[in-house]
Order: sequence, then C-alpha cells, then structure tokens
Amino acid sequence: EIMRIGIDARPLLDGQASGVGTYARGIFEALFRLGTEHSFILFSNAFRGGVTTGGSLTAERKLAFGAAACTGRPAWSRELFKRASGGPSAGRSSAGDDRPGAARRTVSFPPDSLPAGRQGSAGEPALESFSKYQNVRIKSFRIPNKLFHASIALTRRPYIDEMLGGVDLMFFPNIHFVAVSPRVPVVSVFFDVSYLTHRGLLSAKRRAWHRLVNPRRLAERSNAIVTLSRHSKENIVTHVGVAPDRVHVIPPGCSEPPPGHLSPLKQDTYIAVLSDLEPRKNINSVIEAVRRVNMNLFEPVRCVIVGREGWNTSYVKALHRLAEKNPSIEFRGYVSEQEKWNVLAGAKAFVYASFEEGFGFPPLEAMRVGTPVIASSLASLPEVLGNAAFYVNPYDASEIAHGLSAVLTDASLQETLIARGRERATLYSWDRSARSILQLFHNVGSACLPVGRNPHI
Repeated sequence: EIMRIGIDARPLLDGQASGVGTYARGIFEALFRLGTEHSFILFSNAFRGGVTTGGSLTAERKLAFGAAACTGRPAWSRELFKRASGGPSAGRSSAGDDRPGAARRTVSFPPDSLPAGRQGSAGEPALESFSKYQNVRIKSFRIPNKLFHASIALTRRPYIDEMLGGVDLMFFPNIHFVAVSPRVPVVSVFFDVSYLTHRGLLSAKRRAWHRLVNPRRLAERSNAIVTLSRHSKENIVTHVGVAPDRVHVIPPGCSEPPPGHLSPLKQDTYIAVLSDLEPRKNINSVIEAVRRVNMNLFEPVRCVIVGREGWNTSYVKALHRLAEKNPSIEFRGYVSEQEKWNVLAGAKAFVYASFEEGFGFPPLEAMRVGTPVIASSLASLPEVLGNAAFYVNPYDASEIAHGLSAVLTDASLQETLIARGRERATLYSWDRSARSILQLFHNVGSACLPVGRNPHI
C-alpha cells in the first residue's frame, strides 16, 4: 500500500549531532532510498532557523511576519493559541479530547498569519541533502519553540500531521513535544528510559523537561514503539508500562567513514573517548583510570576526549578541573564528522565506560575503523558489542585502568579485538533496519485503516 508518511525531522536541527542525530540521518537516508513507493513529508520547526542558519530574520521571513511582527505579540501566535485552546471557531467537543469518537477539528495556518512551510531544497540546511529524493518534501515552520511546546504540553494542539497537510502515519525518531490527530497512527522511537532508571544523574531542569514532554503519553499514543536493543525494550516494558508486543527491537546500522583517506592524528600514543560530557557517560572515571595507567607506563598515554558539553555545567567544569591536574587529558570539544573518524582511526584504544546506553554508536564506529574497544559491562553494550570488546565495571576506576593496561600492552589481545570488532560492525545495516521499519509502517497502517477505506483501490 502506498502511504503518505510524516516524519519529525527536529532531531536533525541540532548542529552538534549526538547519537539521536546519527540515528535520524542514517535511518532517514535508508527509508527514502528504499521506500520509493511512499511519499515522505518532513516536519521542521525552528523560529530562528536552528543553529545551522543563524539567529537573524531574513528579508523573506520579515515579509512573512508582516506588520504583526512589529507589534507586541505576532498575529500568528495569537491565532495559534486561539485555535489550539479551542476558541469560538475551533469546533471542538472538549479541550484536549483525543478520543476516536470526538469531533475532529482542523487547524490551518494561513500564509498571512504564519510563515509558510517551506518545501524541497528550501528547507533547513540540515535537511537539504534529502531534497535529492523525489519522494521527499520538507515543510519548515517558524514558530518559537517555547510557544509551540507550551501549546502542545497544555492543550495537545496543534496537530503536527495537519500542519503537514494530512498524512497516513506519523514517525517520531525520538521523544519530543508531540500532538497528532486521533485517527492517525503513530510509530515512535525510544532510545532508552534513562530519565526513569537513572534519575539521580539528571538535573532538576532536565527532569522538568521530561515531565513536560511526557514520554509516557507518547508511548500510550504510539501504535508501535521502536527501540534499538533488547535491554531498552525490557526497561520500556518495565518502567513505562507498555505491552511487550507493542515494542519492536530494530537495531540500527553502523555508519561508515566519509569517502576518501582517513588522516589519523599525528601525535603520541593516545586513547580516544567520543561522548557528550554528562554524568551518565562517566568521563571522570576514565580520566582517573588514565592517571592510574600512566603511573606504571614508561611513556604516558594521552587521552583525547571528543564531544559536546552536556547540560550539566557543574559536571563539565569538574571534568576540566580534573584535566588541569592531568596533562595527558585533551578536550577537543565537538568536531566535524571527518575529524571524528580521524580521531577514532588513530587511537590505540577506544574507551566507553557509560553507566546506561540504549545502544551505543561510538564503540561500533571505533570497531569499524579497526580500533580496539574497552566498554562498560552494563546496559545494552554487551548485547550490541558481543565478544568484540574488553568489558569493565564502569563503577570501578581501577578496573577501567586494568582494561586500558591490558589492551595497550598486549599485542595479541589488540589483534583479536580489532578482528572481532571489524566483523561485529558489519552486522549492523541501515538498509536492514529501514526494511524492518517500512514493514512496521505497513503493518500499523493496515491495522488502522479508517472505516470505508479499501487498501486494494
């Protein structure tokens, strides 16, 4: 059956992509390439154009705002809230009523009151590469996120599928502020539920954000949930209360280095860490392990840490204070895709000592370029990495140090991990993942056919 599929592309608007961005780009590319019989409409919203487009309004966008942009509150925002909250002309049976039998309200966004959704190559720069696909359209809106998120959190309006002009199914590749028409089936992706299983590692602000987003409501609204590992499925079933048959484990692919020759870093022997700087990633224990290892090595090993600063500024500052006391530690911050692969390819070993992971792309990417991996023995990592990694207890810095010493000094162990790692990385395919998701779309869409619709017509 040919379907019109709406996709939330907001995870790609962050200029410093993490695992969520890696997944979104990989699975989108494969879906568009393989699902040629379907049409895909990407939803994007960034009032200031996202980090990739700068913060100032272009002349075109100023014109779109019209005279209302020069007054206190833009006319389109008043219209958005009036319609979202069930104003006189909304025609709703009751506020927030998403029951199948409730009167359906259609929300429209007149071009004279809301910047028009852009399509094709005029979309966000982060999405422009998708315009090469004939079955893809991009609709970008310019609603301030705080206003848009507040409206969805408080009123469950506006419906994203209606903003896209109507779709047969909505696909959300990560938890976010979501509102969808009652009759439109939803497939969503939950990477993990660490916000429930490791609350202590989140700040009060971060916990508040999750309460507002309300992942549990998204789970209840979803006809099917995709997750990337059996470990995550168990946690979703246990902590979110979703029936096991609604949660589908579909592993992602493992990306490959950009075409061309890799240029490993030209410096002394180093180990690599690729991770956001946040408590769950346990970077502090890796720094302590490096300090212990260097006490027993004739030539100290360097530790190159690549990744963006996380939401916990106190933790980031504490990491930098530790690094000031240890000259072997080098923070490179967020780097380009090419430089990321260069760092991974030149490392003597890669360390990933996270407390909780729904999957874990970085260690697989290290394996892809032939770098031995030392990984946490917890969460999904043993499931994902199999026998291709040297496992350590992330809560014990001395055990991490032992793993580092073993991999750095044992040539036979290095060769074994390299060979197994390369083979392991090949098991993960974006095409295989996309085919499974397309089949899931078909199954969910067929089961949710509106009354009177004939799939054979």
